[in-house]
Amino acid sequence: MTFSSILIPADIINALISLVIARQHIEKRRKIPPLLIGTAQTIGEREEQEDSFSLIENESGFLAVLADGMGGFSAGKNASEFVVTTFLEEFTKNYYINPINDFLINTTYISNYNLVKMAKGEHMGTTLVAVIIKDDLLYWVSVGDSQIYLYKNKYLHPINQRHTYAITLQEACKRGEISREMARNHPKRDRLISYLGHKDFHLLDYSKTPIELSKGDKIILCSDGIYNSLSNAELLEILSSHNLQAEKDADSILERIIAKNISNQDNATVLVIEKAQ
Repeated sequence: MTFSSILIPADIINALISLVIARQHIEKRRKIPPLLIGTAQTIGEREEQEDSFSLIENESGFLAVLADGMGGFSAGKNASEFVVTTFLEEFTKNYYINPINDFLINTTYISNYNLVKMAKGEHMGTTLVAVIIKDDLLYWVSVGDSQIYLYKNKYLHPINQRHTYAITLQEACKRGEISREMARNHPKRDRLISYLGHKDFHLLDYSKTPIELSKGDKIILCSDGIYNSLSNAELLEILSSHNLQAEKDADSILERIIAKNISNQDNATVLVIEKAQ
């Protein structure tokens, strides 16, 4: 049996090569996940890491939760881990969550009720920020002074209100009972007025209306060790420097804090979630 060689024209070969390259490019683009995730954490100069966080995705959407514990010794660590675990368990066992806000609020109250029971009178508490992203919509809940930011169109927007005594001072200032200077310099202005682990807990914030997300938007969850060490302007500078690099965002935020070598640096945790598509 004999075989004859077939000469394929160069233009056809070039066309085939271009087609293969184009298909590889399409496949590469398909592999970009809808959400890019970056996380970073430091214990600072504290003896215990009391910040806890986790992220999970299932049919109900994408959940990110962060808690900053308090209470000393291992109490703060145990409290924050307990609340994060509760959110993960509730999210996992609820295959279809609707309305999402109800889930966030109910799980917050469940977490508080069970945390109070677990504490058995011991001082044990934690802040909470949690977000769920579903169908390009952002839902959130918060308790305490941990922060949620939205980076959108080159602006950094604080989403939730910090539950500190500063709220009470601001209201007193509006009523004319104290001056702005007194409100600004009050020694207890940063004291928490709401946290999980309190039997009389009632104050929480949540998304009355979900926020529509677009490509390039970034959601930032962080403990007070982040925003007490970096100004909003510094955070904005870092977030504006990277595109589709959520991990680099988180690492850069922590590197900037460490470089400052701040005395008595608190635990610091940051989660960056970027919409890539």
